[in-house]
Amino acid sequence: MNKFFGIGLLAALAIAPSAAFAQQTSVTTQQQDQEANVVGVGNTVVQQGDQFAHTRQININRGFYCSGGSQVAATVQNQSQKANVAGAYNTVAQIGNQAARTAQTQISRGFGC
Repeated sequence: MNKFFGIGLLAALAIAPSAAFAQQTSVTTQQQDQEANVVGVGNTVVQQGDQFAHTRQININRGFYCSGGSQVAATVQNQSQKANVAGAYNTVAQIGNQAARTAQTQISRGFGC
């Protein structure tokens, strides 16, 4: 019995190797750099940076044995703001907003799920 099961498993992996070890991977990288150089009198500098990352993964498993793969999501956000100001009565406003949302859903349907 074990011999036939092993041969069947090997055949299943040969036919659909990606389905046997399915995995979803999502990587989001955002880089934002702002720089302002001001020389003089009475200058105004406003720097605003907004970053938003949204990741949605859905994994649907159907079949006799539902062994869904893993879901991996990673978000990296970097924001850099720099202001060089020389003079008098200068105004600098720096505003930075970052947000990330990740939604992962796994649905298993079938016998053995």
